[in-house]
Amino acid sequence: MLVDTSSLLAFGENLFPPELSSKVPEGLPDVREAGKCLAYDLPTSAGFHIFRAVESVLRKYHAHVTGGNSPPKQRNMGVYIKSLIASGKGNPKVIAALQQMKDLHRNPVSHPEAILTQEEALSNLV
Repeated sequence: MLVDTSSLLAFGENLFPPELSSKVPEGLPDVREAGKCLAYDLPTSAGFHIFRAVESVLRKYHAHVTGGNSPPKQRNMGVYIKSLIASGKGNPKVIAALQQMKDLHRNPVSHPEAILTQEEALSNLV
């Protein structure tokens, strides 16, 4: 994926499917920040913002598959995944992918000793 710096700074959302802006507009600020982080060679920060955007998508998914049930009080991936499992709602493959993403990618990025390379940050986009 080759993207010029100006595009990353101004239009980070272009790294993601175009439907993101209409389906999960609350995720746009984080994908824009992720683009800026990539432009300035701050891959760990980009990973952080990418996973915040993923959590925005997860909240929308939870609301959709549970028919608008009250969301969990804590807003983090683990709690939302547990809520989906407990409710029996959602596609089991999606839930398994979310669990793996949380355990193997998101949680490590949130620890102070984790430092992503630019390639690792970009791999979170695909």
